[in-house]
Amino acid sequence: MIFAFSTIYDVQVIENMLATPLRIVLIGLIFIIALVIGLLLRRRLVDRLKTNTALDAWLVQTLGVLVVLPLPIIAAAASPLIYLWSIDTLPQLWNNITTQPMVQQIASITWQIAGSVLFIALGLGIARTIRNLTVHSLETNRIDINIRTLIGRIFFITVLLLTVFFILSFWHIPLEFPVAAISVITVLITVAIQDILKDLVAGFYILVERPFYIGQLIST
Repeated sequence: MIFAFSTIYDVQVIENMLATPLRIVLIGLIFIIALVIGLLLRRRLVDRLKTNTALDAWLVQTLGVLVVLPLPIIAAAASPLIYLWSIDTLPQLWNNITTQPMVQQIASITWQIAGSVLFIALGLGIARTIRNLTVHSLETNRIDINIRTLIGRIFFITVLLLTVFFILSFWHIPLEFPVAAISVITVLITVAIQDILKDLVAGFYILVERPFYIGQLIST
């Protein structure tokens, strides 16, 4: 009887030893398949957006990366379940991880950093897209090139400022501090470059009134 139990135990040990490499190989195959499917979806999305939309290349590539990420993340999250081959393993592992204070802090900071990078990438892409669309639409209406460039840059900077505020709110930073800092910096810059600001206002006036055009000769 004891011999039979020991034999069964030895067979189970051998099966477990053989199953471990197979599970590792299975995890690797699942991760590779998820990555390949994500890259194929990214390629189709990027090709479609490039040909059918007026989106900036930066925004197109960012959206392409966002398409690739979910499948490898799901494969990585399923790896412990596949390795240990138990339906209860993943919830237990998740509970053990989430109950650790240090792990929670690291996960929170990692999520905030990843979100900030995502906001920056999307903000730059959206800003450049809006700038290009604005310049192109004004060009079809035969607006002066300087006016087009000025309006496009205004939209570009506005979107970037909104992106900065989104990132600050994502990090739970009160908006009073950056607003006060921007106000102080604006006052200092205004005092330091009064002559440049006068020339800037004069340039805006010339752009609006358009007393002369590019290519004309002016004698003084």
